Amino acid sequence: MASTRRSGSVSPCSSPQWCIGGSRAIPSYDETYRETVYIAGDVYPVTEWKGIVETGSPQKMRACFLLRERFQALEELDPVPPEAPAWFRCFNTRFIAHNLATGYARAYVAERNDPPGFDLIIVVFPGGRSFMWRQPAAQIWG
Repeated sequence: MASTRRSGSVSPCSSPQWCIGGSRAIPSYDETYRETVYIAGDVYPVTEWKGIVETGSPQKMRACFLLRERFQALEELDPVPPEAPAWFRCFNTRFIAHNLATGYARAYVAERNDPPGFDLIIVVFPGGRSFMWRQPAAQIWG
């Protein structure tokens, strides 16, 4: 899935990889930008993209966006959304999990092995509000 990274870090850190916040290391994130997403091999336009990826870890990708077109139903999943940095406010793990549990939002695999060993998960709400993250394939398929 193609994306571009904007220059500069969006974490509260000034060091390139890690900084110390209290007693724990805080990872550094890069902001991403996309105008399209791939879902099961097809391209769909998006707007209002807000995305981040942890420097050096493709698994730590989170995104929020508006999907402008409907897509054909895929196999639904019941994933557990990962936590996002508190400062990345558009990605509210509890909100996403609650709406998945109630059936208001639906989760799908957008792409398998993106990158190898990880699947790209997309959660879509009525009206197109969407969230995306990568998850180890073993957590999905066992």
